[in-house]
Amino acid sequence: MAKWFLDTDGKLRRRHDNIDEVKKELEEVAEALGLTLSDHRVTAEWCERANVYTDEVAKWLHTIQPMIPVKEALENLQAQKH
Repeated sequence: MAKWFLDTDGKLRRRHDNIDEVKKELEEVAEALGLTLSDHRVTAEWCERANVYTDEVAKWLHTIQPMIPVKEALENLQAQKH
């Protein structure tokens, strides 16, 4: 079950430690955005909605959303600026 807390900036956030709950919420975000669960933008949007997750959930996320290589991430960022 997610627990509410104030982050260091004084923003109210929900810390998640249950993989099944996170997966359900991410699936809802993915559907709303028309994206797949493996798309990094889904997690980014979910986090923008005041959500954070524990290390255990992070390990699970990395199994469905492998880390983007730095070169690819930089190329994506540069492409967005143009």
